[in-house]
Amino acid sequence: MFQSIRQWLVELCVDMSWSWPLSRRIPWWLLTNYPSVNDVMNVVDAVSFLVLVCLGALAATVAFALPLAAAAAILRRPRRIVNHLAQAFIPLASASLFCGLLALTTSQLGSDGVVLPGVDASRGAAVVLCGVWSSALFFRIGGVYSKEIARRILATVPAVIATALFCATWLASFL
Repeated sequence: MFQSIRQWLVELCVDMSWSWPLSRRIPWWLLTNYPSVNDVMNVVDAVSFLVLVCLGALAATVAFALPLAAAAAILRRPRRIVNHLAQAFIPLASASLFCGLLALTTSQLGSDGVVLPGVDASRGAAVVLCGVWSSALFFRIGGVYSKEIARRILATVPAVIATALFCATWLASFL
């Protein structure tokens, strides 16, 4: 996706006869700038990266805000409990952060010739286990607002669907 956004921006710059976004380098303390190993990011790369991050944040917001709103409505407590229900996603967010940072570490080790067997399977297992944990927390938090098991299960279903899609996305990147 990064390459698609970048290609679109490059074509836009060429069509507008702008060469500076393609040639102006970004300082090393913002993005990579190592000309000796052909790893240099320019303005177009930086904008592409920011667009990708913003699109990811928007997608995550929609993917998790809608199930939270639906669960709050099912539990008959609209808007007042969304923040409490959102706390159920903390284990999933933690696993995502850990796995993302671990991916950076393992790719750097891999470039140095160090291969860690089973790392991808372990990361996948961590994300799935934290997804199950988040789903269980969601169900338990729903119990604070409704004692009816059927209503709690119904409120948990949208969160489980969002969690499963999130875990599937991570698993696709690992395996």
